[in-house]
Amino acid sequence: MMNDGDWRQKTLLKAYRVLLANFAALEKKGFVWKRTRHAQRGRQNLETKAIKQADLALLQQACVDGHLELKYLDESGCCLESPVSYSYSRINQQKCLDQVKFYGDRISILGVWQPDKSFEYALVQGSFNKERYVRVMNTIADKSEQTLKQTGRITVIVQDNGPAHTSHFARGHWQQWQSQGLYLFFLPQYSSEINLIEAQWHLGICPRC
Repeated sequence: MMNDGDWRQKTLLKAYRVLLANFAALEKKGFVWKRTRHAQRGRQNLETKAIKQADLALLQQACVDGHLELKYLDESGCCLESPVSYSYSRINQQKCLDQVKFYGDRISILGVWQPDKSFEYALVQGSFNKERYVRVMNTIADKSEQTLKQTGRITVIVQDNGPAHTSHFARGHWQQWQSQGLYLFFLPQYSSEINLIEAQWHLGICPRC
């Protein structure tokens, strides 16, 4: 006689097999499971984007060759709003939603990810303004200085052009950070998909919702 535990396990296994079969059927029809993004409708400068992608590829190769440390910075968080979630989209096509007004307090995380090595982060209630961002970057600069002294390798942070990142207050720290071995690589506008940390949030580092 089957007990409740065996029944639940059998039911879950059956549902999982059905789900896998549905995934396979959708993929055969040209659909893939991916994140739905806010629409940016023609805001990208494709020429600038191509140049930046080529520059980033050079940095990534230099990192592989052991000449520098390459890290990716991004902000995520949780708040009381409908999420830009994941859904099925045609392969090589991006599904987009128009942005809506945010409501309620937001818990934000500023993450710095170094593939296969580390993930560092800071949490705040609200958003990371220029002062909070600079405090985090000062900590990263201190660690970059240690890395430079120990290995001779500089650290490069890949990030977007958010207001806090490009503010006059932040710019006033760039020279000091460079003296500590920390350099910034800015992504082209409206091209956050180039930032490799973007694909990591849904893996459990921190849910974007």
